[in-house]
Formats: sequence, structure tokens, C-alpha cells
Amino acid sequence: MAPESINFRRFTSASDVWMFAVCVWEIMSRGQQPFFWLENKDVIMQLEQGMRLPKPELCPPALYSLMTCCWTYDPKERPSFTELVCKLSDVYKMEQEQAVEEQRNRARLTRMASAEAPPKPSRQRTTDFNTINPRLHSQLPDYLCASLPALARPPGFRSTHICSSTMTLPISPRRCSVGERGFGFEPSSVEDAQRLWELDKQRMEDTLRRQKLEMLADSQWLEKKEKLLSQSPPEKPPRRSVQPAPTAELDRSEDKVYQNVMEMVKMVMKLKNDVNTLPATEYVGVVKGVGLTLRNLIQSVDEVLPSLHESVRTEIEGTQKLLNKDLAELISKMRLAQQNAVTSLKEECKKQMLTAAHTLAMDSKNLLDAVDQARVRANIAKPKPC
Repeated sequence: MAPESINFRRFTSASDVWMFAVCVWEIMSRGQQPFFWLENKDVIMQLEQGMRLPKPELCPPALYSLMTCCWTYDPKERPSFTELVCKLSDVYKMEQEQAVEEQRNRARLTRMASAEAPPKPSRQRTTDFNTINPRLHSQLPDYLCASLPALARPPGFRSTHICSSTMTLPISPRRCSVGERGFGFEPSSVEDAQRLWELDKQRMEDTLRRQKLEMLADSQWLEKKEKLLSQSPPEKPPRRSVQPAPTAELDRSEDKVYQNVMEMVKMVMKLKNDVNTLPATEYVGVVKGVGLTLRNLIQSVDEVLPSLHESVRTEIEGTQKLLNKDLAELISKMRLAQQNAVTSLKEECKKQMLTAAHTLAMDSKNLLDAVDQARVRANIAKPKPC
């Protein structure tokens, strides 16, 4: 589950995106259990530290990159399902193009090899008659022959020819099953094969029984955590107040530029708080207050410009133009948020609006720094009194 689901029992579409990526990981890893190498109590600790599921062996890199985006700790930064549909389609098309390209390369290599290699001798078909040894003429069941090939064709045994035109193919190296490794020797009769099959079956039942016990322990642990959360819900961490970046150590008692910049920072902070509480129709009033504060800031800078050197005026005027552009961007994002106030893009539009307001505040601070540097060069800056 997503971290917010484990910690606070909070289930949203963002947590569903997290679990969707986990489901994709299980599919690509052929049904492996996520974090099977960790205890339940250690999983959330690893997630908090930034650990994520590793890339499965057969998973395309582009798909795994999309999965890691779904496992972002902050739910707001995870992609939506609408975005996932488009991105998954792009990944599928990319994989299809790569598969076609690999098939072309394989066909090209095959043609080159067939043009140079000598013709292969015709392979004759073998008999389908499987026996344990020359003394036992009973045929083994298909499932025993498939799982234990040594029973069907023991080493050194040549099968009986049905006709003179058939021949026996060489036996490929076989891989022992779990039962054969535990049994310690190769079976030489039907009874031995039956015992091996029962041993494999017993081990499979033991594995299923152990998995059921683990699932029961998981459910008990989850139930215990839910009871603890219901009894004492976790307290939210205190919200840190945003403090403006420090400025130059100058006398600010009669500095209108500094006062207007601080007022701009306060208006932006007020906008960030009001966007989440006010209806979309009242956004205009808050943005209008930001615009009036910006006009006062630019006027105060215009009053200072004549006393500054001409070499720094171009930089300050360029910063003023950038602030006007930032205000236009904020107004554009505000209108977009109003248009999507009742759609699924509501939160995303709010986020873009707040980002534009933050940019406006940062550029206002940069304007103050440029004015302060110009004052220091012109020797008109007053040092801060001790």
C-alpha cells in the first residue's frame, strides 16, 4: 500500500495509482510477492527512506520508469490515471517498434547464415514409445515422463525401434526437480517415481501452508495497526511559516522598495492560504491585491532609478518587465483555475496558480537585491544602525 494508506488509512486515487504500479510489478515479476524479503514492520520504514521495488528482469526500462513515478512519496506528484493511459500507450508503441526491429535483424541474420552455412542433414523422427528399462514394458503416464525425463529414457538405454527407418536422438542434459534433489538418487522403478511425486506434493502443501500462516500474520498486524489508529489518530506536524530570504544589512526605516517587497511576500502568502478556502469566483480579489502591491513596488523603484548609475538601470528595468510578465502569468493561471473549478483538473490548476504566485514573490526579492547592489555602488546606501 501507499505510505499514506499505511500511516493514516487514507485511500485516494493517488493511492490507487501507487497500487496499480505494484500490480504491474507483480505481473512483470511473474507473481512474486512485493518485498517478500522484508518483514511487514520493516516495509514502511524502507518506503520512508526512499527504497522502492527493484526492476523485474523482463520489465522494459520505460515501463519501470513510469512505475517509479507512480511510487513518488508525495501523492500530489504522482501521475493521474488519465496520464497513465497515454504514457502506457506510448510505452506499448515503443516496445512494438523495438520488437519489429529485432525481428527484422533476426531475419537478416538468418538469411546471412543460410546463405553461408552448409545444408543440415534431415532429422529422423523417433518413436513415442517410452519405457523405464528393457525389462519393464509398461508405459509411464505423461505427467511422469514430462517431469522426470530420466524415467522415460535412463542413461545408457536405447529405445526399441518401431521400424528400421527410426532412430533415437541424443538425450539432452536434464535438470533435476525438487523431489529428485531431495531423494538423492535417480528412480529406477514406478514405485520410486511415485514416492518422488508424493514428496514433491508434500513440499508443495507445506509451502502453501506456510504462505497461509504468513497471510494470517499480515492480517493480524494490519488489524492491530488499524485499532491503534482508531484509538489515537496521529497528530499533524506543525506547519512551518514561510520566512522571506534575508536581505542586505541596510537601514530599512525609510526604504519604500523594501517595504513594498515585504508587502508583496505577505500578499503571496495570503493568496496561498485563501486559494484553498475561498471559492473560485473570489480569486479575482486576492489576485487584484497582488497586482496593486506590484504597482506600488514598481513606482517605488522608479523613484530610486534617477539616483542610480546608468549601467545598472538596464538590469533593474529588465527585472521590472519580468515582474509584469509574472503577473500576467498569474492572471492566466487564475482564469484557468476558475474554468476548471468543478472538473478533475481543479487541484492541478490550483497548483499552477500557486507556482506562478511563488515565482512573482521570488522575482520581487531579486529586484530588491538588484536595487540594493546599485545603491551600494552609488554610495547612497545607509548601513544598518547597531
